[in-house]
Amino acid sequence: MKLFIEFNDKEVIIDVIYRARKTLEIQMKSSKNIRILSPKGLKKEKIIDIIENKKQWIIKKIHELEIIEKRLSKRIFQTGGIFLYLGKEYKLELNFKENFDTIKIKLKNEKLNIYTYTTDENILKDALKKWYKEKALKLITSRINEYIFKINRKARKIKVKEQKSRWGSCSSKGDLFFNYKIVMAPIEIIDYIVVHELCHLVHLNHSKKYWELVKNVLPDYKMYRQWLKENGKELTF
Repeated sequence: MKLFIEFNDKEVIIDVIYRARKTLEIQMKSSKNIRILSPKGLKKEKIIDIIENKKQWIIKKIHELEIIEKRLSKRIFQTGGIFLYLGKEYKLELNFKENFDTIKIKLKNEKLNIYTYTTDENILKDALKKWYKEKALKLITSRINEYIFKINRKARKIKVKEQKSRWGSCSSKGDLFFNYKIVMAPIEIIDYIVVHELCHLVHLNHSKKYWELVKNVLPDYKMYRQWLKENGKELTF
């Protein structure tokens, strides 16, 4: 079912999906992709009443998502494109020469310089992804070494990869996996993600004892976790 709701003189389409659940949930993946997961049998009028009560919150979220989407639209593989590294925005500088043998990427003069033999976006994207992964592995390893003594456990393996919905994970064997995109975040956010996974070497759950350990290692972890919730969508290209 689709609902057409007016928000500040702008019509918004909301998809209503009925499922076997007890509560209603509003999901907003983008400013134009809003859906409601509703218990089966809940009347349309009741759903509209709930939306009206949540109207200001929805408007606020739409505005926040529009800002993020505007920033993401600048992640273009042309000179002037904007990319994040350690929480800072860098303008991309494309240095093209046909006689270049490989693609090299360097942070130089406050710019993200790509020296390349091609302007193919897919090739450039893969090259930048590889660069981020290399930087992420080196940085994450150094941050783990910074905090590991507080955990008194050792990771069996550390690996950086692309993860769709997680910033990091820990296996029962003690292997730590990190999303390479976290290297786009400020260093204190990276530290939080590192500590989060290190603490799973002790408690492979999110129990009270687990969060007590996180707080013992990183007292301000709640602030960093909130930052991720609010800004995590920007850590991509």
